[in-house]
Amino acid sequence: MSIPRFSDIFTEVLQTLERETMLHRRELQDRVVALMDLTPEEKSRTMSRGGNVARSRVHWAQEFLCQAGAVDRPKRGYTAITDFGRELLQEPHPVTIQRLRETEGLKEWKRRSQEKAALRRIENTGGTPDNDEDSSDDSRTPEERIQASLADLEDSVADELLRRIKHESPDFLEQAVLQLLHKMGYGSSEDDLEHLGGAGDGGVDGVINQDALGLDQIYIQAKRYSEGTIGRPQIQGFVGALAGKHASRGIFITTSDFSRDAREYAANLKETRVILIDGEGLARLMIRHKVGVTTARVFEVPEIDENFFGD
Repeated sequence: MSIPRFSDIFTEVLQTLERETMLHRRELQDRVVALMDLTPEEKSRTMSRGGNVARSRVHWAQEFLCQAGAVDRPKRGYTAITDFGRELLQEPHPVTIQRLRETEGLKEWKRRSQEKAALRRIENTGGTPDNDEDSSDDSRTPEERIQASLADLEDSVADELLRRIKHESPDFLEQAVLQLLHKMGYGSSEDDLEHLGGAGDGGVDGVINQDALGLDQIYIQAKRYSEGTIGRPQIQGFVGALAGKHASRGIFITTSDFSRDAREYAANLKETRVILIDGEGLARLMIRHKVGVTTARVFEVPEIDENFFGD
């Protein structure tokens, strides 16, 4: 038989997790691929630029189920079925992509993806949004379709990255933020970044010494929120903490979002400069600077070398 599409194996993924309770992602891929009853050649088939086809399809089936709320990732590298996932298995028909699209989780994921795609199109066209006809695959060049697909992949990784961080401890987030800022060029060495989180931290979680004597310092606050927003009072508290440190610059990072009042307050500060980074911005920065992510494959786009042919 041919390798099933990812949208045809939702039921198999859920059934496997129901039997095993919780599995590491590699074990889950092994179990579901075994259920596909593939030939050795089909099991080993790779995509043109690398990556196993069958395992990739299990991965994407798992991702859609996670976004729909049918599975969860209770700890690093592991996947477990949720009560909703068990309810789906009790329904009389196999789980389909159409059924998952009825869930609020997938609707929200689609909304976020559409908003991000619209913003990218606006940026690429100098501020003019594309209409539906112009943005269709038929009207895009091959390079534009590649860029759109890579952007979709990055959206998925950003969502997963943020979800994973929210499952970690506050200390993990604080350490990750310091690592990210160092990768972004803050501090000449890792010794210039100090973790201060914990009891008696004075309202800050870390500090970056921009010079050897510590005369130029940037303080950091990192808040891990699963939901809700950071309001103006919390930014005011951070500004007060900076004043207590005789500092004028700070970075406030959250896994959630900032209220409008919080953003306006930070933007209108006079004596103190506070940069706000929300969950979406944090995930994008981590991807850009390869913190918590790695490059799976590199795609090369060929073009004619005009120098080869001379004048």
